[in-house]
Amino acid sequence: MAQEITAALSLCTNLVSATWMDYDEAAEAVFMPFLEVLITLPLKEFTLRTQWDVGDRAWSLLNSMTGIRSLSVWSLDWARPRLLDGWAPQLGPTLTYLELGVSFLMSHERLLSHAYSCYQYSVVQASPLPY
Repeated sequence: MAQEITAALSLCTNLVSATWMDYDEAAEAVFMPFLEVLITLPLKEFTLRTQWDVGDRAWSLLNSMTGIRSLSVWSLDWARPRLLDGWAPQLGPTLTYLELGVSFLMSHERLLSHAYSCYQYSVVQASPLPY
């Protein structure tokens, strides 16, 4: 069934917004076929909400995404906190909206350090604003 769904999804060549929500312990196996299609689309907005870690392969592909203007990442109870790891350089030039959500298990200090690294990169890469 996933094969049929991803085949149909790959035909949506003008898709600019996508949301993935997953509560399956086998999140990587379930998510990867969809992600492999999503990274070929001209996405400008992406939301990822997962309870379990989507895995190294998925995060590697996610880190390669560029051109995203709006990003929402929610990491719930059992997911490894990889929010923005490696994404700041790719997203700095285009990101205008960032929403981060974490479980109570992730320290606020770690979340803030990720958000700050993205902000810091964006400031360094920012062009002067036209007035």
